[in-house]
Amino acid sequence: MYNTERENEILELVKINGYISVKDLAKALSISESSIRRDLSELQSKGLISRKHGGAEAIDSVTRNIPYSHRYQLGKNEKKKIAQVAAGLVKEGDVVFLDASSTTIYLAVEIAGIKGITVITNGIEIARELCNYSVKVICTGGLMYNEDRVMLVGSMALDVVRSIHADIAFISSQAISNDGVLTCVYQEANDVRRAMIENADRRVYLCLESKIGRVAPYRLTTLDNLDYMICDTEVPKNLADKFPNVEFLHP
Repeated sequence: MYNTERENEILELVKINGYISVKDLAKALSISESSIRRDLSELQSKGLISRKHGGAEAIDSVTRNIPYSHRYQLGKNEKKKIAQVAAGLVKEGDVVFLDASSTTIYLAVEIAGIKGITVITNGIEIARELCNYSVKVICTGGLMYNEDRVMLVGSMALDVVRSIHADIAFISSQAISNDGVLTCVYQEANDVRRAMIENADRRVYLCLESKIGRVAPYRLTTLDNLDYMICDTEVPKNLADKFPNVEFLHP
């Protein structure tokens, strides 16, 4: 197992448990405790975990810029399930907005075989992934965002999105409050996401259950401006009841 892959496994175990000991990590990954300690030191230096009492403790990631390589792996099984449900909303010939999130890249793969679709994205990794398929792709261009180097932002990206009317837009965020307010870590990314929302007939929010009830620094929109919310599990009833016009879907 390569170090990056092992680090992602450790992050996932820390996320699930909140706190996990070095001993339990070593047992779960079948490697030595000394190797685990080195990995934990590296993850702590990146600000991804906190070393506590002979183990590792999760850090609230809502306000933090986690590297894409780690975000892509975290919750990957749940993201795949969300993507499979979301793909069912895409029809042949649709024009599709995909924002630059670690969830929509799983969706890109799911819809790549749908006949005649066009995908517009500001996600560099999404555009690169779709190079493996015979699907029409428009990459927005724009400024490579310093806070997240797989994301294109700025006036050029906005001009492209605003010049296209899509059948459906898929967006994500770092958090959604219990009142249905979507918030993000990346302020500049919100401008592109809002443009996608404004220029699509149907708007779909892709959300891991772990993001519900949380708040990140920058407000994106509210759930009543969207048509669907797809989660990896059934959303809390109190949230669903507040937005009767939103269709809530889950695997």
